[in-house]
Amino acid sequence: MIRRHVIQAIFRRNFSSYFNSPTGYVFIAVFVALSAGIAFWRDIFFVSNLANLAPLNRWFPYLLLFFVPAVSMALWAEERKQGTDELLFTLPATDVEVVLGKYLAALGIYSVALAFSLTNVIALAFLGSPDIGVMIGTYLGYWFLGGALLAVAMVASLLTSSQTVAFILGALFCATLVFLGKAGNLFSGRLQNWLEGLGIDSAFDDLSSGVASVRAILYFIALTTPFIYTGARSLAWELVMYSNTASGLTNTVDTEGGSSSRTPPVTLSGTGCVATGQTAAMDRGTQHIDRAGTYQFGAYVTGAPANAPTVVF
Repeated sequence: MIRRHVIQAIFRRNFSSYFNSPTGYVFIAVFVALSAGIAFWRDIFFVSNLANLAPLNRWFPYLLLFFVPAVSMALWAEERKQGTDELLFTLPATDVEVVLGKYLAALGIYSVALAFSLTNVIALAFLGSPDIGVMIGTYLGYWFLGGALLAVAMVASLLTSSQTVAFILGALFCATLVFLGKAGNLFSGRLQNWLEGLGIDSAFDDLSSGVASVRAILYFIALTTPFIYTGARSLAWELVMYSNTASGLTNTVDTEGGSSSRTPPVTLSGTGCVATGQTAAMDRGTQHIDRAGTYQFGAYVTGAPANAPTVVF
């Protein structure tokens, strides 16, 4: 079962850390400035004489190729660089909870940037009379598109400890989706229709034109979910590798059967056991415990429960 308070804790940590550095504000300022420049480009906006964001809609996916990797590149790469990813491995949190917390933090940062770009709508209101329904649909399309690409770029950040490499990989992964629909123009017949259907263009065009298409929303949800799942599975694999190498000691504890393999062997009876001492490795990662602390499967406790067997390593 997914625990909301665990996701919230990881969300707050990553969301606040992004704004602790001036770099975060710079990226958002550049994003807003570029979106305004594209939306009100003189040779396009004033020639069309329409109070909408059509010029920005055309270039927005390409703008996200730079902004989305800039947001997601530090989600995992910086953790690995500083070694704080090991701290995450020791938390009593599931892989899905960690990935969801980080993803929602990135989505929150992106949402803040979108909120600041609403100045484009304010400017449109001064210049003409924009259709409110179209503006809502447009920003809904921006939000869903950014959310899907963030899930893709987050997987790229999991593959490296370098933010620069994470940025490049994130941009390449996102570019695959952005240009997939356009690749259909190189073919004809069913292959063309298939590639165009897989691309983001059709779903994004529906929303950005003010049509709240259920098909478009389901498309972005279906695009986001597999990449979040991929991130969780990749993290689970890292936890397994980490549990076999951390601290130079391998302990394997079966939380279901209450058995443990270690040198010398230790046998736990029942479930809900409490481990005290140096280091205990669970079936999903190594839990670091100081000599004075105790750990109960699933949560840290200040003392051993009366009905739980205790093993001292």
